[in-house]
Amino acid sequence: MPPRPSLPDPDTKEHERWCREEALLYEGGTFTTAYGNLAQLWAPGELPSSTKYKVITRASYTANRTNKIGGSSKKVEVGAKDYLKYPSKRGGSAAAGAAFTVVAEDGTFTARVTGDIQTLIKWITEHRMQQFQAFTLYSGSGAQYGPFTPFALNA
Repeated sequence: MPPRPSLPDPDTKEHERWCREEALLYEGGTFTTAYGNLAQLWAPGELPSSTKYKVITRASYTANRTNKIGGSSKKVEVGAKDYLKYPSKRGGSAAAGAAFTVVAEDGTFTARVTGDIQTLIKWITEHRMQQFQAFTLYSGSGAQYGPFTPFALNA
């Protein structure tokens, strides 16, 4: 695993990057907070997972096409096709997600979570090998998830 990144100096390009919001994408949802918070929890190779795609197969179908309003329609055959679908996140405050408090060994911060919380918890537990420090999630209604500890090999 790569070494944990050190905090950047203030008023640098890297510090600006650490202050910008970044979304960790998991199946069906997002975990959004400042990039620096994510970089202190997980190895950067895991952030974000936006390059993980699914192969979607579209079945062939027949459609009616009309080139002119009121004109005659013609049948068109559309063949089967495979395409790649990459994860995405919704923009705007209406789609920002539920606020969660993250209490980590280095401090406390807020993150926005969209999608199913159980899927996020599964993602977190599957990526314990890349986790730098222990943390616990608290929902706005007070539900506690965790603590999630880094995977450690006992010597």
